[in-house]
Amino acid sequence: MAAQREGPSPGGGRRLAETVFVTDPTTHDTVVLKAGSEVQDPALAAQITHPDAWEPNFSAPRSPRRTRSTD
Repeated sequence: MAAQREGPSPGGGRRLAETVFVTDPTTHDTVVLKAGSEVQDPALAAQITHPDAWEPNFSAPRSPRRTRSTD
């Protein structure tokens, strides 16, 4: 049976936009990571290679671009 890790975990990590299945590198069990979960373990995150699986990173908001004045 696949293990499930639900909900956001405290602390940092990247948040998933989609539910994904990965293999735990220690136990070799299938792990289900649900959309909205934060992935803390770098070994699990490294297995999630599709960019659409991740939510966009909004931690560093971009400042507005300055344009030249045409006066």
